[in-house]
Amino acid sequence: MKLEVKAIWIDHSSVTLEDYLPSSSDFFGIWVNFKTGFKGNAGCDDFRVLVCSRNWLTTEMSCDGAVWGRHTLLMIEFSYELMVKKINLLVENLPNSDWAI
Repeated sequence: MKLEVKAIWIDHSSVTLEDYLPSSSDFFGIWVNFKTGFKGNAGCDDFRVLVCSRNWLTTEMSCDGAVWGRHTLLMIEFSYELMVKKINLLVENLPNSDWAI
């Protein structure tokens, strides 16, 4: 059975992920949530990934000199379409028996 992304969203009270636009397309960092499960199956698991720009990451690193990078999608500029495409490709290419990302 193939895995698929069943939903993608951000925890924001006034904007949906589809409508989200950072104030600067090359300086942003947001947590994106997504549900993943097998095609044709109602069950799913929730995951969370930090989607950020390299400029935002550089600023974060300048505070402490280092940042953890697990569960991070690094983008040059914000693009909803590219972000969704990359998350879908990640999930679709996972082995069926292993949720490790």
